[in-house]
Amino acid sequence: MTLVLSGFGCQQKASLVRRDAAGVADQPDATSVSPVSGSSPGAAGRVGVTGVTCDGASPVAMTAEADAYRFALGRSRDIRRAASLYECACAADGALACARLAFLYSSGAGVKRDDVRAYSLYERACARSDRSGCAGMAEMLRTGDGVTQDLKRAEGILRGLCEHGSACTQLGELYLRGEGVPKDVGKALELERRACDRAETDPEEAVGCYVLGLHLIDSHDADRDVSGGLVMLERACRTQQAAACARLGAEYWNGSLVPRDRSRAVQLLQVACDNGDPEGCGNLGMRYLKGQEVPKDATKARELLVWSCNAGSRQACDVVKKLGP
Repeated sequence: MTLVLSGFGCQQKASLVRRDAAGVADQPDATSVSPVSGSSPGAAGRVGVTGVTCDGASPVAMTAEADAYRFALGRSRDIRRAASLYECACAADGALACARLAFLYSSGAGVKRDDVRAYSLYERACARSDRSGCAGMAEMLRTGDGVTQDLKRAEGILRGLCEHGSACTQLGELYLRGEGVPKDVGKALELERRACDRAETDPEEAVGCYVLGLHLIDSHDADRDVSGGLVMLERACRTQQAAACARLGAEYWNGSLVPRDRSRAVQLLQVACDNGDPEGCGNLGMRYLKGQEVPKDATKARELLVWSCNAGSRQACDVVKKLGP
């Protein structure tokens, strides 16, 4: 399903791809950057960083610093620098950093896309009991990106994770699509609700609210429930599920399912962008480019659109190319 947001396509997928906050898409060559070279702490330690450097820092500190650069949390957004820090933290046995770096390689955000390396990193993170690493590994086994497709193994990993309180959303999607298991929409929605119900105590599971919300809104079957779906999206957005905030922003801008409220739309797009959603940043960039509900600011618009492009939004890349140098 694609929502056209006044000159910028806001594409929302009812498919969870990787358990991470950034976008998932191949990057055009024009916007990709070179991969991080080397994998040793010494190599990454040569990257100059304010506050925490790779040399001598703990994996936890380096991962936190990388997150700060990646999501602009008190730092200027710099995904390439974040990748360098993740690389260093991963080499120092930081499991979460390995999973974060795997996501960047799988999406081509800040590094050149490399699915084989991404899978290897997810596998490494999973071997160190990182749930997001296992979930990412299962997703690549499902799609066959970077590894031979193995739906049975993917289902087994996700089932184990779901039994221990995570990844029920991804397991539900297998039932929704009938991949590796018999198609069972009822079972799928049950798993999505189970994940959503845990969102208050485990924000990562809020993605279940998001996926459930999309299904209820966009379904063409008898279970379509627009008002219920919007409630699920609001719930997901409250727990910082960036894609949910971006979808709500699109809905409030268009006014097709909710009363049009473009001021609220911009607020939601800002939340989505602040939490690393490429489409949210791209749509917000368009608002600054056109001066709609915000002061017209071509510099800020370009910054947001370039970041959105680098994080995986093809629509943003198209706009950036049209803007020229």
